[in-house]
Amino acid sequence: MDTTTIARNGTHDKVWLRFDFEKPTQMPGVPFKTQQVMHFTDINCAERSQALISVVVYGPNPNQTKTMDGNPYAFDPVPPGSVGEAIVESVCKTQ
Repeated sequence: MDTTTIARNGTHDKVWLRFDFEKPTQMPGVPFKTQQVMHFTDINCAERSQALISVVVYGPNPNQTKTMDGNPYAFDPVPPGSVGEAIVESVCKTQ
C-alpha cells in the first residue's frame, strides 16, 4: 500500500491495495490464473468499515487482465484482528 496515493474526503479515504500471489492462483470468475490483484477501496475511518469500488486482476502474462466492479455503497465492518483491520489502521492513522 502506497500511503502517498490515498485520496481523502472527510472521513473517507480511497486507496489502491495490491496483493501478490507467490504462485498463480485460480480465482472464481477469472478465466486465467491470478498473479496479482489490485483493490480500489473506500475506507470509512470513523465507522471502521470499507467498500470495494473495483478490482483489477492480473495473470502471469501481460495480456491477462480483468477488471471487475465492486459496490461502492456497500460498506462492511472490518473484522477485528484481520488483515483488513491492519489496512484500515494504517490508512486511517496517516490522516
